[in-house]
Amino acid sequence: MKKILAATLALSLAACAPANTSVPEAAAPAPAATTMTTTVATTRSTALNPVGEYEFATQVNGEAVTGTIEITGTPGAYGGRIVTLKFPEFTVRSASAAGQELTVVAETPNGNVTFRMMFTGDTFTGGWTLGGDTGAITGRRTH
Repeated sequence: MKKILAATLALSLAACAPANTSVPEAAAPAPAATTMTTTVATTRSTALNPVGEYEFATQVNGEAVTGTIEITGTPGAYGGRIVTLKFPEFTVRSASAAGQELTVVAETPNGNVTFRMMFTGDTFTGGWTLGGDTGAITGRRTH
C-alpha cells in the first residue's frame, strides 16, 4: 500500500513539474504600456452670483448685531444696502465674487466696511473690517 501511495505521489509531482525541453526559452515579452487614470474631486468652479438677500450675525464692540445685506445690479455695477437695527442703513458700493467667496464693500459714516463671506451651499462664514476694527460674520443666503 505504501508503494502504491508513493508511486501515485511521484506521478502527481511529475505531472505538475514543468516539461524539460531542449528548445531555448524565448525572451519574456516586454510589459505592456499601462495607462494611469487619476480622478480629482472638484468643487463648484463657477463664481457666485452676488445678487440676492443675505441674513447675517456679527458682534460690534461686544454687542450682537444682526441684519440683512441686499445686493442688486449687474456685473460691474452691483449696489444695494445693509440694514440692521443698531446702525443706519449703509449703501453697498461694490460686490464681487471669486469662486465661492463674496466680497461686499459698503459706505458707513466712519469709512468703508468690507465683508468677506465664504460660502458652503447657502450658508457662509467670514469677517468684516472697518478701519482697524474687525469681526467675524456668519449667515445665510435667503433669496
